[in-house]
Amino acid sequence: MKSYNLAKDIKTIREVFNLSQDELAKELGISRSNIIRYEKGEIFPHKGTLEAIYSYAYEKGLLVNKAKTMLFEDEKGDNILLFHGAKETIEGEIDYLHLNGAKDFGAGFYLCLSFDSSASWISDRVNGSCYCFYLKQNSNLKVLEFNVNRDWMYAILYFRGAFSNYI
Repeated sequence: MKSYNLAKDIKTIREVFNLSQDELAKELGISRSNIIRYEKGEIFPHKGTLEAIYSYAYEKGLLVNKAKTMLFEDEKGDNILLFHGAKETIEGEIDYLHLNGAKDFGAGFYLCLSFDSSASWISDRVNGSCYCFYLKQNSNLKVLEFNVNRDWMYAILYFRGAFSNYI
């Protein structure tokens, strides 16, 4: 599993634009000490600063998630690259081959082939997180594949229990 995190994103932004911590802080109008602490993962910025960081990258032409997806693609080898959007951050290592049937990574565990699709599921969640997985081509995991259509939506609703009153 790979996770997207702010500390790495800030470092990526600085490296792509060849900026020091001080220079990025000036560009964003925040203190250098906060940039340092964000990169160390000691503190997390408030919503306005978080938006400013990613807006800065976007306005300069860097799509951080696209860049990360490309890096993940480069590392996948013979594996399948998949993404999952979770309502909340999941702590610890995720063993998706031995699911417990609870929340995320339980029954009805949904993965998609693009980061954008997984991000759209959690875009309105404060604690939402996207995860990247490398799935071995010959794993024992039972996989159902759908095109995004009515059958796909019915499957999701079924696994989430939406039809329990009708079955």
